Amino acid sequence: GTVLEDPKFGHRLLSFCRFAIEDMCKQPASTLGTLPEAMVVALGDALRFCAALFPVMFNEGPRGMMDSIFAFLLRFASDSTLVSNPYIRAHLVKAMYGFIPTFRCASNSSSSHSPLDGSSAGRKDLVPFLMRFFIEIEQTGADDAFYTKFNHRFHVLTILDYLWSLPAAPHKAAVRDLARERPRDLVRFINMVLNDVHHCVGTGLEGVEEAHRIEQTGPEEGEGAIQAFMRQTDQRMRLEVIQRQCCFMLEYSTGLLELLERFSRTAPEAMGGGELGGRIASLVASLLDRLVGPSCLDLKVKDPKLFHFDPRKVVCLCVKTFSLLASRTPSFLAACCADAPKLSKPLLDRTAELILRRNILPPAELARFHRAVTRLTRALEAAVNVDDLVEDAPEDFLDPIMQTIMRDPVVLPSSGVVVDRKVITRHLLSDAHDPFNRSPLTEEALTPKPELRAQIEGFLRERLAEHGAVMLEGEAGLVVKANATFDHWSKEEEWEGEEEG
Repeated sequence: GTVLEDPKFGHRLLSFCRFAIEDMCKQPASTLGTLPEAMVVALGDALRFCAALFPVMFNEGPRGMMDSIFAFLLRFASDSTLVSNPYIRAHLVKAMYGFIPTFRCASNSSSSHSPLDGSSAGRKDLVPFLMRFFIEIEQTGADDAFYTKFNHRFHVLTILDYLWSLPAAPHKAAVRDLARERPRDLVRFINMVLNDVHHCVGTGLEGVEEAHRIEQTGPEEGEGAIQAFMRQTDQRMRLEVIQRQCCFMLEYSTGLLELLERFSRTAPEAMGGGELGGRIASLVASLLDRLVGPSCLDLKVKDPKLFHFDPRKVVCLCVKTFSLLASRTPSFLAACCADAPKLSKPLLDRTAELILRRNILPPAELARFHRAVTRLTRALEAAVNVDDLVEDAPEDFLDPIMQTIMRDPVVLPSSGVVVDRKVITRHLLSDAHDPFNRSPLTEEALTPKPELRAQIEGFLRERLAEHGAVMLEGEAGLVVKANATFDHWSKEEEWEGEEEG
């Protein structure tokens, strides 16, 4: 232990790592692909060890050392032809995670540098890689992949959180560029984020509910001292298990909600439209209903900090995300009307009342939320539920998965089933297989059905005319009353908040 903690040993180890890394980075890909993966793992472990025990050495090292270390980690972690094992790439991401400055720094200097800092040497590629890795780790084929993926993704989330804290970095611009140039990559990433939030929040809140029931359980009638002791011991042991589970699930899901809020501020058009708008609206509605609605008392525990349960912060993040998207993205309001029936004015009014009473948000943020609620309320008053108008639609016009009327029918190549494009593309974000026969499926393989689409559009026009309704163009196919005036909400209002740098 004494030898390992000796700064001289740390200096020699870091010098060796630097020499090996700089030599490896000079080699062509054909040579690097033949290196034993154990060598890559060993270098990653050595770098993480130095970052944990001797962080000051990275401040005092040569000028190009940080760039060399970063180039090594990013190149091997992002290239599956060099490292085919996804868990070894996850190991290198964990090494990046270890370079986040912590309070363990032995230096008395006011700043601690990391290979993640800076804007040169390909650091603009870091965020796109982390987003891609977040998706790829979903299915690795291992038996415990479902549970281990959360640990790997927690490392990604923490790195992204650190990158967002840097005063001058290209990472926010990289997100905007990705949303503009490769929007499907951003959609797939956010879809995985939403999947994890739903699972982790649900698991965490179930644990908090169980803890609430345990804390409310009193002594049984006629219970003796021994029985009381055994009951209390069982309850204490169960509470400890719940706390361990909830701590990770709720901390991780809260971090994901912070990420959603940041991305909504950075790329609102991509976050509020398409497949994402409806899912984000549904998530906000379900969380507010759970934390602000009538059942919120079931989540009351003696010490929420033991569970990493911070309902105020979750409500705050939900409100900020909703306000950002509702203020800047008209299609998000359409998605709220169509896909988030729980996001009603009574729920939002109750949320605003809670925010004001508990002083959760500053006045400017609360005013922005009120404006967003006003716009959504007007949209809900004008919107018409299209499913109510087409209850007698022919079976051929209905999507077989969701049993809703199709807007853009497509044929699945292997099963031959006709489905709605919106439904199947949402399915493909999480599962790249035909839902009817489990054969591989991509969006490019979908075949349109223009004749059927024309028939459905004709049927819809007749029904809308009978009920005095119209379908808006460019607003996610939202159906509204024919005499509704939409200028006050369908146009983007001037953004008054701070802009992302």
